[in-house]
Amino acid sequence: MINNFFVTGINYRKSDSDVRSKYALTADQCSRFYKTQKPHGVEEFFILSTCNRTEIYGIADSANQLISIFHPHQQNIQQELTKDVYIKHGWQAINHLFDVVAGLDSQLVGDYEIMGQAKQAFGLAKEAGATGNNLERIVANAFAAAKDVRTNTLLSSGTVSTSYAAVRQIKKTLFNKRPLQIVVIGAGEIGSSICKNLNDYFTGNHVTVLNRTFEKAEKLAVENKFKALPFQKINEAVHQADVIITATASLDYIITNSILPEGKQQLIIDMCMPRNVQPLSKNHSDKTLLSIDDISVIKDQSLQMRNDEVPSAQKIITEHITRFKEWVNESSNRKLIKEYKQTAMRLEKHLMQTGAVGNVNETEKDHLLKKEYAAHSTWNKQS
Repeated sequence: MINNFFVTGINYRKSDSDVRSKYALTADQCSRFYKTQKPHGVEEFFILSTCNRTEIYGIADSANQLISIFHPHQQNIQQELTKDVYIKHGWQAINHLFDVVAGLDSQLVGDYEIMGQAKQAFGLAKEAGATGNNLERIVANAFAAAKDVRTNTLLSSGTVSTSYAAVRQIKKTLFNKRPLQIVVIGAGEIGSSICKNLNDYFTGNHVTVLNRTFEKAEKLAVENKFKALPFQKINEAVHQADVIITATASLDYIITNSILPEGKQQLIIDMCMPRNVQPLSKNHSDKTLLSIDDISVIKDQSLQMRNDEVPSAQKIITEHITRFKEWVNESSNRKLIKEYKQTAMRLEKHLMQTGAVGNVNETEKDHLLKKEYAAHSTWNKQS
């Protein structure tokens, strides 16, 4: 199981938001991958795609078979593999998964949103039948370790998250210009988190929520005492806005240069992967467009507290991985003993059927048993 466990992908450590945007996959795209036939040699897999990373975890014959899942989505992947895509294998891949789910590998250390995102990603794959017992056991252990980290450390303490970072950036840039006209486009997980942070940490503004499904925008607006508009009125909302925050799963630009008002200063924050905002033209030099990478550069007391907790979190992760290794070894040993007993019973039955049982001494029987076991053992076939 472990020898065939791989992760391949890209993340913020090697690739900026422009590159990551090309690899980003929506939930609908992931569902289509799961519904198509698995690539040859891939037993189980799931895709984790967030603003910080797009990764494919799986049980496969080789990492190349997991990488092939990218091909229909990214046509020029072969030219970019060596520069952007990393591969981890075996226990290195296990360590990586545990770190990711616990928030240790997040752009904002301890980001509490990643565990929920990972659970949703794995649940989507499981529902589609793309996962099995082996991958489920690995992921379940990673979730258990992450829960232990959150319970027994301050790694996820404070208010630091990408949504909080967006609101913090607005306060830093436009604090003296309140009340602001703020437009939030998207009523999913990120949009909801942004609205909550606006309500908690930056009150006294006029916030409007838009979503393709108006009922979702209205529900989110009511929860936060904001205003909702139908998506068809996006041009009107954009023209009135001082701040525009995009947080949708759209594959295309929803904010283009053509709908932005000329001669008006605006702060635009694109929280999306793929990108939702078209790069600004020269006509909009008075506007500021920030990506997820731009707003994630935070230095405050909460983040320092989290960084201080990293050694404690890593110790917990190590303990969980050690226990998991012990379980894997014990499981392998039980399997070997069971196979050896089955082989001995087959050999004994064969000797009795051929009438040779009385003509074979214990040394010869032991030699035959080892030969028979070597020929049929799944352990030897896998090693």
